[in-house]
Amino acid sequence: TTGGVVGRNTGTVIRSLRAGLVTGDSVAGGLVGEATGPVAHAYANVTVIGGGVGASTGGLIGSLETEPRPATPALLTHSFAVAGVTATSDVGGLVGTNFNGTIENIFSHGSVTGERRVGSLVGQTRRGDGGGTVSHTYTTAQVHAAGNNGNIWGQRSPTAAYWSADIEAVAYGVYSTMLEPANMRGAASETTIAGLARDETATTVGG
Repeated sequence: TTGGVVGRNTGTVIRSLRAGLVTGDSVAGGLVGEATGPVAHAYANVTVIGGGVGASTGGLIGSLETEPRPATPALLTHSFAVAGVTATSDVGGLVGTNFNGTIENIFSHGSVTGERRVGSLVGQTRRGDGGGTVSHTYTTAQVHAAGNNGNIWGQRSPTAAYWSADIEAVAYGVYSTMLEPANMRGAASETTIAGLARDETATTVGG
């Protein structure tokens, strides 16, 4: 398990950033390899190179997992990644695999490349009892892959998720909302990207 800052997080990661190159053979993340606790207000500007089939690789977190009896549920919130992520399967611009974790108020940009279960935000979500959600997100990350892939989510469907019309449209895009690039920037985004907590997550700018 490899992370740009933390290999395995069982506590809380807050207000952390990482830039550079991260490589790993199994679980790899630009900031955290495996997270079973909350990650908040985090940022990564990285290139992440992961392993083969079954490896979980993400621009921010390789694997986000809520354990059966956690002290605190796995959570990724108010964070973003500018990343180039490459692996064989379970590849995400933010998270490689989400198992019963909550992902909300996040953004990704860059490119995500793989063969199976590839998404610009999350590669795969694995749901146990009541598990795994993604909400209030948007992405401008390109996806380069073949099967079981999506603009937002490689497998499963998010809510209140948005992707830019100038990135490649692939399978599962129907589970998210396409916006023209101009509507993802500046004052227009304040109405078209509903629910994103800009006061804590981002400040809208022109251009």
